[in-house]
This record gives sequence, structure tokens and C-alpha cells, in this order.
Amino acid sequence: MIYSIEALLKTWQYDHRYVILSLINGLSDDELDREFPGKGPGTARLLFVEMAGIQKNYIDALSTKTVQFEKVPLEDSSKDGIIKRLSALEKELEKALEGLDGTETVDFCGEDENVHALIAGLIGHVNMYVGQLVAFCHATGIDIPEDAIESLGLDG
Repeated sequence: MIYSIEALLKTWQYDHRYVILSLINGLSDDELDREFPGKGPGTARLLFVEMAGIQKNYIDALSTKTVQFEKVPLEDSSKDGIIKRLSALEKELEKALEGLDGTETVDFCGEDENVHALIAGLIGHVNMYVGQLVAFCHATGIDIPEDAIESLGLDG
């Protein structure tokens, strides 16, 4: 794997392993199902399911060469089911990135985007979800898990 793609993958792995998984692991089922105010996915659980779908859309684009944002069903939306799906997607992304030389492009909304931009877009997209989740936790009185606070560099 070329260095620049490996560096993006390491950034992704940090976000996934230390931020996303610490958030989902640290929330109870009650907290995962608490209704969020305003528009959006509705609950943290649904946000994690949507996050997994977005990840799958980006990963699929590496082989189809076109980003298509589609809802991806998740058969098991239990906490363990979501964690397993997110972990499987991390492995799928790593496998999809192996052998890329960095010159590949993907059609992203009618524009040719370099694979580096695609991976950076995935990281940014998922971090947007993380930000939403943190804001929703604050708005609904859910305590952000301690290891997520540490990973995100929050004050609590």
C-alpha cells in the first residue's frame, strides 16, 4: 500500500477504533434509543446504522468507480450487531485499498475525484456524524463515554 493511502487508512482506523467504537460501546441501549431533538436520524442507534451505510457506500465506490449514496440495510441493529458491522467494514476498506497506486479516480456526484479525496471524504463524512452524536448527547443529557472524551479531546 502506498504511503499516502496508508496514512489515510491509519487516520480512519484511529477514528473508527478509538472514537466511534468508544462511543457506541459506552452508550447503554436506552441511550442508543433516546430520541434526538430536531431533524436527523432520530436516535444514536439509527445514526450508527446510517454511519455504517455511508461507509459501505464509500467502500463500494472503490470498486464500482461511482459513489452512490443509498440506504444500506443492517440486519442486526443491536449494539453488538452494529459493532460487528463497523468492524467488518474497516477490514473491507483496508482490503479495498490494498494495491491502489493513488492515481485511481471515482465519480463523485459527476466529478472525478482522486481516491485520496474519496478516503478523506469518508473520514470527514463520518466525523460529521460523530460531531452530531456529541451534540445530541449534550442536548439530551447523555454522558459522553470517558474514553470517547479522551479520544476526542473534549472537556466532558
